[in-house]
Amino acid sequence: MKFNAYLAIIAMAALCASCVKEPVAGDGVGQTSGEDRDYAHYSDDVAVRGWVRIKLDEQSQPLKVGAFTRGEVESGDPRLDEIAAQLGATEIRRVYADGGRFAERRRRFGLHRWYDIKIDENIPVTRAEASIAELPGVAYVQPIYKVKLLGGPIVPAEYVYVPAAAQARRSVAAGELPFDDPDLSKQWHYHNDGSIEGMVAGADINLFEGWEVLGTKGDPEVIVAVIDSGVQWDHPDLADNMWINEAELNGVKGEDDDNNGYYDDIYGGCFMPNYYPHDKPGGILKAGTHGTHVAGTIAAVNGNGIGVCGVAGGTGNHDGVKLMTLQVMRDDAADDIPFNDVFPYAADNGAVIASCSWTISQTGMDQATKDGIDYFQANAGWDDTDGDGINDVQTGPMQGGLVIAGAGNSGTDKVFYPAKYKDVIGVGAIDGDMTVAWYSEYGEGIDVLAPGGNQEGSGEYNRPEIWGVYSTYPNGGDAYSAGTSMACPHVSGVAALILSKFKGQGFTAEELRNKVERSCRPLSEPMDPKYHGGIGNGLIDVTLALTEVPEEGPEKPQFEAIPAPASVRITGPVPVDGNGMPVVKYNFEYAEVVNGTAGEMTRTVLSNTYNAGEEFVYMFPGKSEAEYKFRMNAVDRYGNESEYIELQSETLEFENHAPTLLREFSDVEIRQAGEDYARLYTLVTYFEDEDAQYGDEMTFTVENSNDAVVRTELRNGRTLAVIPLTKGSCVVTVTATDTRGASTTAAINVTVLAGAGSAPTFKRQLGSLTLPAAGSFVRQYDLNDYVYDADMPDDELTFSAVSSDASVVTAAVTGTTLEVTGLKKGDATVQVTVTDRGGNSAENELFVSVAQEPGSQSGGATLRLYPNPATDYVNITLSGAGSGSADVVFYDSAARQVMKTTAELDASGTARIDGISGLTPGAYTVSVKQGGNTYKGTVLKR
Repeated sequence: MKFNAYLAIIAMAALCASCVKEPVAGDGVGQTSGEDRDYAHYSDDVAVRGWVRIKLDEQSQPLKVGAFTRGEVESGDPRLDEIAAQLGATEIRRVYADGGRFAERRRRFGLHRWYDIKIDENIPVTRAEASIAELPGVAYVQPIYKVKLLGGPIVPAEYVYVPAAAQARRSVAAGELPFDDPDLSKQWHYHNDGSIEGMVAGADINLFEGWEVLGTKGDPEVIVAVIDSGVQWDHPDLADNMWINEAELNGVKGEDDDNNGYYDDIYGGCFMPNYYPHDKPGGILKAGTHGTHVAGTIAAVNGNGIGVCGVAGGTGNHDGVKLMTLQVMRDDAADDIPFNDVFPYAADNGAVIASCSWTISQTGMDQATKDGIDYFQANAGWDDTDGDGINDVQTGPMQGGLVIAGAGNSGTDKVFYPAKYKDVIGVGAIDGDMTVAWYSEYGEGIDVLAPGGNQEGSGEYNRPEIWGVYSTYPNGGDAYSAGTSMACPHVSGVAALILSKFKGQGFTAEELRNKVERSCRPLSEPMDPKYHGGIGNGLIDVTLALTEVPEEGPEKPQFEAIPAPASVRITGPVPVDGNGMPVVKYNFEYAEVVNGTAGEMTRTVLSNTYNAGEEFVYMFPGKSEAEYKFRMNAVDRYGNESEYIELQSETLEFENHAPTLLREFSDVEIRQAGEDYARLYTLVTYFEDEDAQYGDEMTFTVENSNDAVVRTELRNGRTLAVIPLTKGSCVVTVTATDTRGASTTAAINVTVLAGAGSAPTFKRQLGSLTLPAAGSFVRQYDLNDYVYDADMPDDELTFSAVSSDASVVTAAVTGTTLEVTGLKKGDATVQVTVTDRGGNSAENELFVSVAQEPGSQSGGATLRLYPNPATDYVNITLSGAGSGSADVVFYDSAARQVMKTTAELDASGTARIDGISGLTPGAYTVSVKQGGNTYKGTVLKR
């Protein structure tokens, strides 16, 4: 199983040494209207098609919510109704719930003014934004950004081969561990002694010593909201640390027993509106692998003789921090509509830390998500006891809430939001060898690093799954996984542990954030130069949580500048802060000196990767036989800065040498196509640049002679992944180029011996469907548009569908066409299964709501109209009416007669009505008179 196959989206990370993050992006659109511009769709990877999100201003009246017949929206605002009709709107719903007894507090933050509007999926959201933005009273218009998980494959322990050396190491270590949990020795990310081949001692969060330093292993007053896929609340290693809503546990099923605006929310709640669009979020939870894994890292129960340990999991005496599960998606991140209401829910119900192993966007924080996070940060830990909307009592372990988010897994210098939002702690990942993980984002927005693991070794280590983060797994098990999704809960757990130590009246979320971000130590050399200034304060270390802000700033660097060929060696002993700890970074400025005059300074940030007393070395790359002026100072983890020093140096003459090949690539035969058979190459072990000592750097490029046979990916700039796609041969060519353009090329001859034999998958979700009325509406789906099979066209697929309530909705499959029919008002789930010739299958779900009972009628029969929507014709069926003539009349949305005909019903009461192709697309009322009775229904004309 390989990492990329399971990434819901790879996201980003990044630090800025100053820890200043980009402001919220503007979400309004320009005032260009409808027909005079060419509107483009947002990418389906970025935004939800067929929805637009708006926020009204403070003076606007609330909108009416519900499902509507197309063209007949009744929001309460005639101007909005007119535009909504043009956009094919069929539903309006609230983004944030009322919140029960917290309703007034939510209103003070303007959450009641957010709405989602469902529009025609064929209309670009950009057009809808532009049209709605023209309306007075609309404060914000934005797309609904998709939410993506950040995990790699989750591999159950029983499927992982553990080398004998590692087994021996664990058996010896087991007697030295602080708890009797049998798999604690697999959790190298807590305490890494370097005994696993390839790992480096200290590549961990220093948890064992940290427990002793802090004098606590958790506290049940601290509640962490796990905003993720569902957590298995009855997992034997999690159950004792689950948050429990006692009022709902002991209350009446289906009622809001504690007046918080939600029902049956015993352990948290489900916040997936695409799945339960007409229900309030409630306690319908489904255990997810991703959420359960994340939760275990934070607070799996310690000392219970079961499975693994959690960072803040207590001692097995019901004394760990509590986990509130807030389900916002399935493991495949299938729920497109984001779930902003989780943040207010978490704050209103006692959570003070929110752990978010998912991303939204790289370009900015949308206003709707920002409003939810801001509410959590302001109101967590507080209660509004008199319901006036103003907090009056601190009820939690601290004042305010702290949000922690994974930065993303695409290995770039662009961190995703919400991690990059200035009020959120952004978390990047390290590997077991003390390096920045290849997938982790870096740059502006990264505040701290934590172990994220790795499940794609370079082939140098046996079974790299053991390099993954080990934690809880559904059905009572444990498993390995990797990603910034796994780094994030380490920091959430450390934050919960620190809060367990310092909790109390007056302690604030800002104080907690400062303690978390200061509890870091440097990574070790060598570090890729691209990470300089992009790894925050370094690796989180629990033992540093008690360090106080020193009265004095860091020492002034005692560095010197030494000439080198086309470079300058900046070196000297690492300065320390007032606590004797090494500084975390340096502000570094440089300019070329020409004719004795220095030009304008360029500023950057250098991360410190050396311990106190060691020699700091930085090779500044410059021109041959040039002169440079430098200014730099030291910055400690508290933000204190030393005095600046100034240096000046010439560079020596430089003779460039092209990179050389250390060893040839062997011809490779790959047994079968598929992600599981990918080959990985650490390119710096094949190429060498002898000028690296002078600041020269290699970059790599890859060419592929046949993209149909293999896919190539260059990860983290230096790891080549060759992923077999189908049977065949090709040549992959790798070129190493230095900073001056000299290069060396080598080839890999690749043969894939067999096709994938892979299971079919759903490439996109069926999502949700609202039928305005029963009987008259039928929706068809071409399932080929939703399924991917790598073995096609050499495979054969069959489809089946089952409705969870056939009295509400029926589902039938003919060939590749799914037909869904509403029979009466209500909700049902249609489960669709695709199966290939080998018996491999995949499932998808369509969540269907029928908004109204069948169309009105004066007789005893029932009218059905199909296909619906229709294009050229529509069938009418009067169930129970029998044969005979019927008068059929079509009316448009203005109640004008647009078509009239006579139909001859057969014995089943069915007739085909042709000639509707000339009707304008839209919703039409169909009136059928037969035998003195009148039947009405609605049909959508495409």
